[in-house]
Amino acid sequence: MMNDIALESWMEKMEKEKPDVAEIPLNRLALPGTHNSGSSTVGNARNSPLLGEDSFLSKLHNSRIIGSVVHRVAAQWSKCQRGTIKDQLRIGIRYLDMRITFLDDTFHLCHGFTGEQLAPVLTDIRQFIDDHRKEIVVLDMNHVYNMGHAEHVRLIQLIELKFEGVLFQRQRALPKLGDMWHTGKRVIALLHPHPNKKFNYENPHIQSVWFPSFIQSPWHNTTSRSHLFERLDDGLKALPGDGERLFVSQCIFTPRTRTIVKSLLLPLPGIWRNLEDMARSIRQEIIAWLTCSSAVQKHGVNIVIADYIDAEFIKAVIAINFSS
Repeated sequence: MMNDIALESWMEKMEKEKPDVAEIPLNRLALPGTHNSGSSTVGNARNSPLLGEDSFLSKLHNSRIIGSVVHRVAAQWSKCQRGTIKDQLRIGIRYLDMRITFLDDTFHLCHGFTGEQLAPVLTDIRQFIDDHRKEIVVLDMNHVYNMGHAEHVRLIQLIELKFEGVLFQRQRALPKLGDMWHTGKRVIALLHPHPNKKFNYENPHIQSVWFPSFIQSPWHNTTSRSHLFERLDDGLKALPGDGERLFVSQCIFTPRTRTIVKSLLLPLPGIWRNLEDMARSIRQEIIAWLTCSSAVQKHGVNIVIADYIDAEFIKAVIAINFSS
């Protein structure tokens, strides 16, 4: 069945084949997502600034002697996706994990390095939403840097401007898919303010963004296969109730410092050379988990993210909606 579905408009196909899906709360849908969605361009330029200008790594990066080597290695372990966010939407991704920093009076995407400007990316997302009347997108701005109160306000205003008329405003519970289709408001934006900055994002006058309490995204911080999939199963056994909050299954390995050092000193078979190697080493196990895990079959999934996603991963997530 999945071979017959155009990934660019898979939600439209779902509406036609499963009309009752309109009554399903957003946190009961299986949505494919990307980890560090905006990282495809970070570190592309040698002069790309690192996050945390006072860090030891930044000093090494700026060194005339080893700076170029540090830049190359850091870029290899900072990129988590090959395609741009526009590319990701076209192949079926519907959840975007966005890291944002404020530099030179402009918002940028980031991960390790400061990347491309945010505003044009939001324009691309809006264009996709306008061109695909049944597709929905969840924007999760869960890490923000170099932002005080004024910058948080500016970011919210930018979101409101770019998604005017299609932004589903915050309410007490997550909407059903049919609510989003019927109103035409098919973008949900979540904002996690910087933990060290005082910003009243729960201000009742700010209805355009959703609180961090509306999403749960456990990070497993591991390179162990058994630990990762055990924790993924455990997460599904405690899924939130209907409409309470979104739940993200993070199907990712997290490199340790020793992982990166090994990639430099031991370029041998079986040693991960970069984050893409690491992600691809568990790709088939992720697919098997999505298609065969008893926890997935019993409890379902909500949002599933991975590094260096491909069509096979996306189809495996989407298929859960059609099999339930």
